[in-house]
Amino acid sequence: MIRRQIIALLAAGLATSWAMPAMAQAQSPLTLPQAVKMALSTSWSIGSADAQVLGAQDRVQEADNGFAPSVSLGAMPLRIGLLDPPDISALLDSLSPGLASAFSPDMISETVTVKQVLYEGGKIGLGQQAARIGADLALTQRQIQERDVAYNTASAYLGVLRAQELQDAAAWGVKEALAHLADAQLRERQGAGTQFDVLQARSAVAAAQTRQIQVEDAVKTTRLALGTLIHHPLGHRALDPLPVLPDVQVRGRQKAQGLAARPEVRALEDQISLARNSAAMQRRNLLPTAAVEGIFGQSAGGPTRFYVLLGSLTWTVFDGGRTRSEIAQKDQAVKSSIDNLRAAKDGLRLEIDRALIDRNEARKRMRLSESSLETAQAAYRLAMLRFREGAGTGTEVIDATTAVVGAKNAYIQAMYDELGAEVTLAKAVGIDLASLLQK
Repeated sequence: MIRRQIIALLAAGLATSWAMPAMAQAQSPLTLPQAVKMALSTSWSIGSADAQVLGAQDRVQEADNGFAPSVSLGAMPLRIGLLDPPDISALLDSLSPGLASAFSPDMISETVTVKQVLYEGGKIGLGQQAARIGADLALTQRQIQERDVAYNTASAYLGVLRAQELQDAAAWGVKEALAHLADAQLRERQGAGTQFDVLQARSAVAAAQTRQIQVEDAVKTTRLALGTLIHHPLGHRALDPLPVLPDVQVRGRQKAQGLAARPEVRALEDQISLARNSAAMQRRNLLPTAAVEGIFGQSAGGPTRFYVLLGSLTWTVFDGGRTRSEIAQKDQAVKSSIDNLRAAKDGLRLEIDRALIDRNEARKRMRLSESSLETAQAAYRLAMLRFREGAGTGTEVIDATTAVVGAKNAYIQAMYDELGAEVTLAKAVGIDLASLLQK
């Protein structure tokens, strides 16, 4: 059965048997694009990803300011007690003529300090590169969250429709079981039937009602699940039984393109870049660093101003092998990231292949279940006719009714398995469902 026939049957089933209160009937049905849009706008996971993106952008700005000098202001309360005035005074005057006479025993020294890194082995540039990779990774992680929310909502939406269709099948089984009970009771009163037929019919009614209770609970559960995803209670609001879903065509080249479109691949590629950046950063620890620092100050207790210029060159020549050990660890992290990407690609290829197999299998089951349903319905009509004419037994009717319910269930399962397989395949080949539904 082609897709249009499947969806038409689904629409007819829901329109005829899914009863809603009068207020709910006046409310327009919830469509799949509306449900996905609501889920995307209210998802806590996407909100968290947005915060991660903003944080990553702030880290880029922080890294870009890495070459800027640092400027600090200082105020230092000072008390000098001269134990040996000639020597201390000579020392101060040697630093700056007249400095000893400028200081008072109690004063506040005010300073401005400027520090500029001249050479750091390229660490600042690598930090800027890492910050930008991290920002790209944060955006990719947000895309993954957005995709998962959209596809989870679509699956939940189809789950509600599936449960409602199964409820319709169960309701039909209860209705037919009650009708058979009425026929059995009438035949008993007319002397054409037996008490055993009535008892057997009542047992069949109880079994059908039990199944109906189970599927009604399933409907409630699936509607609650969908309401949780969209952060809005469904109540008795109906769903649009004609969801717009992608009809995915996948061939060899499209499979490769779909694999490249998966955000998980881009995220793992960013992880490799970060690991390489970290290894390069660790190697820079083998290089020297140079900086210059200037201090300008004055004493509040006197007119003397002073300045100090400092230069520093630092080069670690021996640390017991710790730096080289850390470099080796970073190199192994790079290798691990590359292997993770290769393993992920193998898994994603398998996911695409499995989705294709599942869709083909669902389509085959769809055709078989359609034929089985037609056969079961014909057998049911024959059993009912034979029973009412006295040529058949109640057992035949009950068995035929059960077979029809089972065939309906198999048909519904196959129908929604096919629709679900389309959703799974679209996700596997990297299709953005939210964008597709907006078209």
